[in-house]
Amino acid sequence: MRIHLVAQDQSSTLIFLVKNTMLGSFIAGASAYGRAVQLCFKYKLWIYFLAPALISILLGGGMIYGVWMVSDDLGNWMAGFWPFNWGRSGSTM
Repeated sequence: MRIHLVAQDQSSTLIFLVKNTMLGSFIAGASAYGRAVQLCFKYKLWIYFLAPALISILLGGGMIYGVWMVSDDLGNWMAGFWPFNWGRSGSTM
């Protein structure tokens, strides 16, 4: 692990910069997303983010709605396989 000590403005305050470590790589990778979004707005490429985002929201919402609608029937079907009376109410409402 490399730790570099850098004096800031001739003062006694030292800043510890951690480079070439897992944390430094994580911070660099996370900040790359911000720079990518800035470039997309700069070059007017935001439409290429908007269309997949809308598709993902619609598909995700449809899946959640579908699971919500099927959950009661699925729970009752699974309760039919449970051979005991105790615990059956956990999957049926």
